[in-house]
Amino acid sequence: MNRMPTQTWQRFIIPLLLALFFGFMISLQSLFREPIGFAWYGLLWMTTTTFMIWEANLRIGHYLDGRLPWREQFFRRLGGQLLFSYVVSIGIFLLSYIILNWYENAVLGNDNALSVVHLASSMAIAFMLTTFVNVIQIGYQLIQVREAERLRAERYQRESIAARLESLRQQIDPHFLFNNFSTLYGLIHEDQEKAGIFLLKLSDIYRLVLEHLDRETVRVREELDLIQAYADLLTIRHGTALQFELAVPPEILDRQLIPFALQLLVENAIKHNQVEPDHPLLIRIYYDETRGLCVDNNLAPRSSVPVSARIGLKNLEERHRFRLGRSISIIRDRRRFSVAVPLFNE
Repeated sequence: MNRMPTQTWQRFIIPLLLALFFGFMISLQSLFREPIGFAWYGLLWMTTTTFMIWEANLRIGHYLDGRLPWREQFFRRLGGQLLFSYVVSIGIFLLSYIILNWYENAVLGNDNALSVVHLASSMAIAFMLTTFVNVIQIGYQLIQVREAERLRAERYQRESIAARLESLRQQIDPHFLFNNFSTLYGLIHEDQEKAGIFLLKLSDIYRLVLEHLDRETVRVREELDLIQAYADLLTIRHGTALQFELAVPPEILDRQLIPFALQLLVENAIKHNQVEPDHPLLIRIYYDETRGLCVDNNLAPRSSVPVSARIGLKNLEERHRFRLGRSISIIRDRRRFSVAVPLFNE
């Protein structure tokens, strides 16, 4: 969450207005039976104390931002902030009042001994002042949280649309079309039956991509249909240089995931690694109860990787973080690279 801003009117003018208001109320009601001249040094005392309380509450809010975020732990954050705020603020007010009382007696020569009435009145004023401060600061923080949520929602929509369009662009990319039509042309002369299968798989990919374009989530079985068609197409093109293993239990097939997540990870594996008959690329898709639906592959890094391959994985992380409040899981060692996407119920 964004921190409390530090513009002049928010950092200085608001606490000054609060100090003037409470200083006037104290002077008007004469709660402490102040001597003549209180209106001047008392106002200075009230202003200083109010600024200290205001700043202390700002720092409490900043401290809790990283430990109890409003979005994730609203009630714990509200209770914790109020507790810290009242304890610290009343403590500051009482301490400053004791110093004021000492100043009156030791410097001004007054005989104004502390009493239970004075301390009780001070605590009441401190409570009211802290309530005003909390209403202003917490209200502002909640407005900021709401604005941040709106911006995050807009960003998610942009990234989601961009991911869908990128998936469609990948399928109509000249290189993708050229490679597939070249493969199809060769198959027509070598094996017409396989050429027919290849063409059907290619049409399945376009049909499924178009079906998923306007959806926020898809079922696992639908995403696997797309992956199966895509894997069959790639296997026909690359032969034994590319291998797929799918091991997904039937009980998760109706759960939901973000569209094109698996396809992006398969594309990512192919873009990052060499696909050679001597060193085949093995891509495995399986379910892990702890991590989610996993896509992993052995490592045979290419010398150069397209920039889009790096951006795609980052966008996938952001989409999951917004949609589910948690991101994808990435594990990499010297031999394998594994990414797991979380599943959720409809």
